[in-house]
Amino acid sequence: NNKNRKQTSTDNSEVTVQVCSKEEEINKVSTTCIKEKERHEPSVTCIPEQEISKDTTNETWIPELNLKQQHKKVLQGTEWLDDEIIDAAQNLLRKQFNCEGLQSSLLCQMQFYPVYGLSVQIHYDMNHWLTSCLKQHHVEIADSLGRRYLTDAIKKQIRECYGGAVTSDPVQMTIILDVDQQPNSFDCGVYAIANAFEFLSNRNPSCKYNQTKMRRHLIYFLEKGRFTAFPKRIDEKHNNSEIPVLYNMLNKKERDGISTNSHAVTKTLIQLNINWNHKEEKNWNRNDDWIPELNLKQQHKKVLQGTEWLDDEIIDAAQNLLRKQFNCEGLQSSLLCQMQFYPVYGPSVQIHYDMNHWLTSCLKQHHVEIADSLGRRYLTDAMKKQIRECYGGAVIHDCGVYAIANAYEFLANGNPSCKYNNKEMRKHLSHCFERREITAFPKIACHGTLAIIKGEKI
Repeated sequence: NNKNRKQTSTDNSEVTVQVCSKEEEINKVSTTCIKEKERHEPSVTCIPEQEISKDTTNETWIPELNLKQQHKKVLQGTEWLDDEIIDAAQNLLRKQFNCEGLQSSLLCQMQFYPVYGLSVQIHYDMNHWLTSCLKQHHVEIADSLGRRYLTDAIKKQIRECYGGAVTSDPVQMTIILDVDQQPNSFDCGVYAIANAFEFLSNRNPSCKYNQTKMRRHLIYFLEKGRFTAFPKRIDEKHNNSEIPVLYNMLNKKERDGISTNSHAVTKTLIQLNINWNHKEEKNWNRNDDWIPELNLKQQHKKVLQGTEWLDDEIIDAAQNLLRKQFNCEGLQSSLLCQMQFYPVYGPSVQIHYDMNHWLTSCLKQHHVEIADSLGRRYLTDAMKKQIRECYGGAVIHDCGVYAIANAYEFLANGNPSCKYNNKEMRKHLSHCFERREITAFPKIACHGTLAIIKGEKI
């Protein structure tokens, strides 16, 4: 279209626009060549062509996962997830859990490599994504369409993946689980990723998801660089606390299967985040590693040595240590305070964040106890849980330290109504992190009384 366009220069010479030669295009990214018809001999000049419009769909979103803005738009809408999004999620899960499987979905059309240990794989067949998990003696399938059969293509993929790990035909050892069904025709990829996480974290793939929040959750944790459980809902017709009998029987002796490497899992997850943030942190001496497996740096140690508020990374480091130490439910990432916690079904402890303040809750058999170092006797709109008074007189910037101390008291069946030695608490927490074990915090006296607000639902 530009070949016959004419322009008039200031010296009234006639100018004709023509396409640049290949050699000239190498030197100029986007150019338009102008051939000036002068009196004696022509000369060719290349000038940059102004961009009229800019397409941002191919701009980078998460370069480490090879995701672009177009992928984010897909997740923000109601489009099917493509192989690039699925593979990005699988790559993140594989690094996070340090496991076998989770091979590229492109191999669905070619041939999978055999695996020889506990593993998970997202499969593609007939415009549909579903998830498989190789356990010790069988294969489990989570299909959000609720199909009770395997197509020939899926059978082929199952044999390719798991044929070398079992002594007989893996298809004959496959169990199709009763899992949550997608309410539409386009969310199968999101459900496949969510079920993959449930398998890998040794949770309940038969749970009920909160479908309205799943895509937003997926976007957030792709950007975060690590996954947590997808939002779930309590369904009156489906008791989430009861895992199907078959699933419970089959996994009774395999509970430590994929999750036996819990220490390695956490370490891999944390190392991944450190590597991704290395370019931003390499010039900050205060960000040098302090306790790498807990994702703690020297800046966190300085926070504990001073009087600054504890951030979510310190709180989560303490919760991770407590969860490993007591092998309990709860103690989910504090980042979920801003989103949604997944439900727990047994005695558990959680540190909460609300209105620039940390406090601790404990789910007992028939009630919830709250330990709030501010001594508040009321429920905030954000918390809306039963409350108990633990102690008073704590300085406001130490709420995170007190929340960790109270979490320990709950888990150790101690006395969260005790009086702590505030001057020694931060130093004690630093020593606990360095020893990789949290012990009872220094106390002055223990004379607390339990205060529970009854008559309110959790």
